[in-house]
Amino acid sequence: MNKIIEFFAKEHLMGNLLTFMLLAFGVFSIFELRRDLYPNVNFETTIVSAVLPGASPEQIESLIINPIEESMREVDGIKRIISTATESTGILVAQLDPDSRDSTKTNRDIRRSIDTVDDYPEDAEDPVVREIEVSQVPVITVTVSKKGDFDNDLLTVGQYVYEQLSELKGVASVDKLGLRDEEIHIDVDHNKMNQRRIDLLQAIGAVKSQNISLPGGSALTKSNEEILIRTDAEYKSSQFLSSTSEENERKKILNQIKGTIIRSNDGGFSSKIGDIASVNYGLQDPEKLYKSFGDPAIHLVVKKKFNSDVLETVEGVRAKVKELQDQLGNRADLRLSNDLSTFVTNRLDILKSNLLVGLILVIIVLSLFLPWQATLVVAMGIPVALFSAMTVLYMAGNTINLISLVGLIIVLGMLVDDAIVVCENIWRHVEMQKPIQQAVIDGAKEVFVPVLGSVLTTVSAFAPMLFMTGIFGAFVGEIPFVVIVALFFSLFEAFIIMPSHFTSWVGIFIDQKKLKLHALKKESESSLFDRFVEKYKNFLVFTIRYRYLMSLVVALLMVGSIAIQVATGRFVLFPSDGLDFFFIHVEAPKSTSIEKMSHLIEPIEQEVSKLSKEELVDHTSTIGIIQQDSNDPQTRRGSNFANIRVILTPSKLRARTAQEIAEELKEKIGLPGGIERVKVEYPRAGPPQGRAVSINVMGKNFSQLQQIAENVKNELKNISGVSDIRDSFISGKDEWTVIPNQENMALVGLNANQVATTVRSAFEGIVASSIRDLDKEIDIRVRLENDSVSAQEKLNYLKIGNSLGNLIPLNQVASFEQRSTLNSILHKDFKRVINISADVDGIEMTGNKVARLVEPKVKEMSGNKRGYKIECGGEKEDSKE
Repeated sequence: MNKIIEFFAKEHLMGNLLTFMLLAFGVFSIFELRRDLYPNVNFETTIVSAVLPGASPEQIESLIINPIEESMREVDGIKRIISTATESTGILVAQLDPDSRDSTKTNRDIRRSIDTVDDYPEDAEDPVVREIEVSQVPVITVTVSKKGDFDNDLLTVGQYVYEQLSELKGVASVDKLGLRDEEIHIDVDHNKMNQRRIDLLQAIGAVKSQNISLPGGSALTKSNEEILIRTDAEYKSSQFLSSTSEENERKKILNQIKGTIIRSNDGGFSSKIGDIASVNYGLQDPEKLYKSFGDPAIHLVVKKKFNSDVLETVEGVRAKVKELQDQLGNRADLRLSNDLSTFVTNRLDILKSNLLVGLILVIIVLSLFLPWQATLVVAMGIPVALFSAMTVLYMAGNTINLISLVGLIIVLGMLVDDAIVVCENIWRHVEMQKPIQQAVIDGAKEVFVPVLGSVLTTVSAFAPMLFMTGIFGAFVGEIPFVVIVALFFSLFEAFIIMPSHFTSWVGIFIDQKKLKLHALKKESESSLFDRFVEKYKNFLVFTIRYRYLMSLVVALLMVGSIAIQVATGRFVLFPSDGLDFFFIHVEAPKSTSIEKMSHLIEPIEQEVSKLSKEELVDHTSTIGIIQQDSNDPQTRRGSNFANIRVILTPSKLRARTAQEIAEELKEKIGLPGGIERVKVEYPRAGPPQGRAVSINVMGKNFSQLQQIAENVKNELKNISGVSDIRDSFISGKDEWTVIPNQENMALVGLNANQVATTVRSAFEGIVASSIRDLDKEIDIRVRLENDSVSAQEKLNYLKIGNSLGNLIPLNQVASFEQRSTLNSILHKDFKRVINISADVDGIEMTGNKVARLVEPKVKEMSGNKRGYKIECGGEKEDSKE
């Protein structure tokens, strides 16, 4: 190392050239580095979702969840499986174990295992397998809203905006939330149907049998030319043959459906679809409703491509939305929300300001002790080390993201430390009247070992973070990488580049005569600093003389610090500070319909809208679900749930904190009529995670699980600082169960399949067929018209046709029983689970502390029940990873 220092001290041109190259590469890398939200992290998580419209959670569990779980039992490389059965939907979340097997092979086996399941219900949609990747994180949401009710015009505008956004450069996909598919509804009048002695199954069969297009093969003509043959009876317009308007084309299709013959006799009399039903274009029944500022809305969630710059992508979306708003005028309001690029922008601004302030402070402070030329040489170390680190990031294929920026901000204050020590020691040798080159060489050599030791101690503190596992480890891994790289470049700059700069930039300004006079003057005058040095020297002599006593004092201080930390310290995995948004979660009685829920939350939306423009940016509502994001493990689904996301201006631009605004809102809102619960929740920072306290009670029988869960909840209630204790065993909507009587069905020539299909078509409706209208496929749904009667009344007057053409009342072949259902059913590793979760105040109590207090007691509870198990998760589990 000594030879290298001597070489660059003498060949200062080489040092200057190296400096220019490092800065040039750094500038190039800064412009080329892709800006992103997060590092390219593989969450090692695969989600399987399947839909069975109208099914209860119990049916989803038995018909969807259990078959899929059974098929996945033999797949290697799965760490754990968590399944949720809710109304109409089943979701399985498989967390993979990359340490035991390659994730690509595991995902391939998951898809194969699901494909082997062949006993799904006929109306169930095919399961969808989706791998969670950080590149799939949404970057911004565009809301399309208008005053009044959701109508076809809003649907048309939403579809147009969706198509325009999908074509933008850098946009990978756009999720359409609230953009309902169009359907053709055949609403059958049961009185007309009974008069003509027709049942629902006959109407469905007629539509299905008529709307076909089947190839007939090929044949030869008399002239020995080959032609194709096809049977074509599809419902379609003449759009390819004429230039009539789209509205007329749609009317032609409706008339064709109305003219479909269900049954006819020898006398030429027939019954058609139009004789017993109304046929109209309509919209698919919503599972969730979306609103913006209280108005019906469509949310278009934009996801960027993997290799796209997040700031450029968002800027493109912003420009396109402004252009589209000018085109649409008053037809709809376009707003932007959930703009995650602001986090990157804010952190880049912090880095820039810290860099500027750091350079200024370094120059000011060092100017008090060193000549201005030496001060500039030291200050040069900050951009050289920082730009060099940027070059390494670029060459390693990394990005500038929220995590790597944290590392750069952390290390920014350390970059100049090495150069200060080396420069000050060089200057000391200069003051000793040595030639400039010799002073540079001797000064740098003398402190190389201690400075290297100083850097290595910092590196050793950050290096263990490189070996952290789990999602947390993957997220924070870039912090130590950036810090270590930048520190080594600061070391390189201090001993390689700076000595050459000192020789060429500072040496020419040194006047040995002035230095000698200055040294003599210092010796003759006693300054305040000299007196401080003298006192410090005396203290060092004292510590060396009584070294054992000083060692004991240091040991006592260390033990005392640890004791204070254990007694009063708090560990919070991801603190939520400086919030710019929060959530209002609303619950109503379980029988509340989704349309009614939309009206019930209007008073809450009105109170939120009253916030001043200095505080409120936007608020969006989602009816039918409560969740913070798409990967939220505490998601609750159902028509009686609503989630209002309140987006505030940046914290530095408003006088009140998000917590203060939320608490005031909660007081004003109170408990509106028809609402059972209103709760304010704040976003959980960091990677997707659950609440601070999460305890899973696992087993088979729900009654036993409930008993254990109640005991766990009672233990949590006794702990101060724990609040909002709740479990996942939530009652769902009541269910009318139709129980067919086998003997009665046999007497009249019916079977259970006919009964089940008729009941489903009467309420949910059955898609009998579909047509291709212009550029989209539209389902044809047959159902009983909504005549505002109760479910029990509809079951009583429902009739089923048998093979003899007789209509048999449903209540003669089946009994009806009203039962309660669950809102959702959870599984973990193929076992039923009741999850108990809670919040902590973060001051007196933390999630980890609760786990330490509760874990011994819950293990004792589960030990008394064979086949039942209790696991503590939440913040404790996330911290372990």
